[in-house]
Order: sequence, then structure tokens, then C-alpha cells
Amino acid sequence: MTEEAFFKLIRDERVEKVYYNRPVYGSLSKSASLINANDAWSSGYTGDGIKVCVIDSGVDTDHSDLSARIVDE
Repeated sequence: MTEEAFFKLIRDERVEKVYYNRPVYGSLSKSASLINANDAWSSGYTGDGIKVCVIDSGVDTDHSDLSARIVDE
């Protein structure tokens, strides 16, 4: 978005709020406790053999943890 378009947008009376869409980075050390992953891991669950579908336009398909595991896009 150009600067001109941005200012036009925030001056538009139909627009209540404008939020900056900044990058967000997840961290397993912070999120694991939120979903009780430590309990699952201590019970022996590892996720081995489980397939996951991620619908996200921001996936880094070249990341070393994902590059050999992506089946389709």
C-alpha cells in the first residue's frame, strides 16, 4: 500500500480502525504449556506417524524441518 493510499484509508469515515499486520513468530517453549503438550510428552506421545494439514500462506517450504515433508501445496 502506498503512503497516499494509507492516509486515504485512515481518513475514510467508513473505516473504524486500521491495524498494522506485523510478523508473529511462534515459540514451542511458550506454546507447549498452553496446550498441555508437556503432559502428552510425559505420557509417551511423540506425534510419530501423525499427518498434519496446515493451511497457511506464510509457510517457508524451504525450511529444513519442512522441505522433505511437504506432500502437496
